[in-house]
Amino acid sequence: TVPTPTPEPSPEATESPVTPSPTPVTLVPPSGATCDFYVGPSGEPGGDGTHDAPFGDFSQAMEQAAPGTVVCVLPGRYDDPLRVTTSGESGNPITVTGYEGTSVISVRVVADHIVVENLEVTGGSTPEGAGVLIDGTGVTVRGNRIHDMVGTGVECVQTFVDEPPRCVNATIIDNT
Repeated sequence: TVPTPTPEPSPEATESPVTPSPTPVTLVPPSGATCDFYVGPSGEPGGDGTHDAPFGDFSQAMEQAAPGTVVCVLPGRYDDPLRVTTSGESGNPITVTGYEGTSVISVRVVADHIVVENLEVTGGSTPEGAGVLIDGTGVTVRGNRIHDMVGTGVECVQTFVDEPPRCVNATIIDNT
């Protein structure tokens, strides 16, 4: 008789540790806004203004903005002043809105029909000494946290002494 081979024991099944996938962080646009362009503190100069490739410079967003545009400023520290230079229209403003954790040193609005909201403005000022400087008509500054400024928090200016003031119909509300 031929001996029957003894079966080899099968290796014990071992559980390999499961590494959970990181949960993606979804940033919700402030104020329920739908963002047309994004600016990021670490964006590349060649960014296309999308959430995944934000503009690296606020001026790039201003070059693309038109009436009704919403520019979302992603969280982070911005050490260059935000300069709003493109005008919206009455009833169709350009909105510049920040996410929680967005900090800028100053904002200068040299345009008409603009909304500036949800930003922390701290530690700097425009050359005129304001955290937010308004040189335009129909500008709304709301829901910002403005503190530790070199000069004033929000200031309206008159561009030239012999011209009427441009800071007309400004709304400054719910800032802390």
